[in-house]
Amino acid sequence: MSIEGIVARFGRCLHVFRATTGIATDGQVTRSYARVFEVHGFLQPQGQTEEVAQGRMQARTAGAVYIAGCHDIRIDDELHDYYAGGVRTWRVNGVVNPGDLGETGLAPHLNQTVVSVVEVEPEVTL
Repeated sequence: MSIEGIVARFGRCLHVFRATTGIATDGQVTRSYARVFEVHGFLQPQGQTEEVAQGRMQARTAGAVYIAGCHDIRIDDELHDYYAGGVRTWRVNGVVNPGDLGETGLAPHLNQTVVSVVEVEPEVTL
């Protein structure tokens, strides 16, 4: 089955959020994410890493998101599976388009965006 077929059959709507930074009135750097656009992609979990943080194990799920076509997704963007409410969030740590082979030319049948992601914990609000 092709990537387009997998995305069409098993894909989900993902909202792309991009980070913006600013300076607060007290001089601290602030960082916020704003929704840029949405794409239809298939998330393939690839494994889980475990880190020791403050004496306890902390697991992070890594994966790849396959999206048909070429899209403007950048490192440090976030992908959310819902627009609001209880969402799963993945931070982008790599993007490649196998159809753009650089030195060897273009392969139009491979035109897709493959995004390497790691799941991050949702922010806790009180």
